[in-house]
Amino acid sequence: MDPLFNATSFVNEEGVTDWGYYWTSTTHVDNNGEGRSAAYVSFGRALGYMNSTVMDVHGAGAQRSNSKSNVADEPGAQTVSGVNGIFYSKGPQGDILRLDNKVRCVRNITI
Repeated sequence: MDPLFNATSFVNEEGVTDWGYYWTSTTHVDNNGEGRSAAYVSFGRALGYMNSTVMDVHGAGAQRSNSKSNVADEPGAQTVSGVNGIFYSKGPQGDILRLDNKVRCVRNITI
């Protein structure tokens, strides 16, 4: 991670030091035409839970989406007990859904 971003690391669902998922301002519309999800970008590993194993299924920089409200209530999400407690995964690659994605404020200031 470039120090320019001044991001805080944490221990991920696999039990290793990682960087967070950051929300974008983009709504992700599902097949029903509803916009209950938002897109985010993974600054670290884009983890998934497959075959009872946590692994980097997409890689840093991956763009994914999940519920804007509570991933525990996301249709199709499964609850998994991991090294750091309970987490949620969803989809064919078991994308790990986090309750606390991060936000980075970006703007230009003209003086």
